[in-house]
Amino acid sequence: MATIEAADLLLPLEVYLAAGIHIGTHVKTNDMRPFIYRVRPDGLYVLDVRKTDERIRV
Repeated sequence: MATIEAADLLLPLEVYLAAGIHIGTHVKTNDMRPFIYRVRPDGLYVLDVRKTDERIRV
């Protein structure tokens, strides 16, 4: 992932990664499209931690 400033997130990046918040799904919907960071070779959509953090704030 791109470098993420710790001050920009509600929790440190390590906490998000340890909790597995970046693990996504094999099913992509139009509603989830903005939150997808990349697609792994096995077809799993990995979520963007920064965008997920922004949405939690709403």
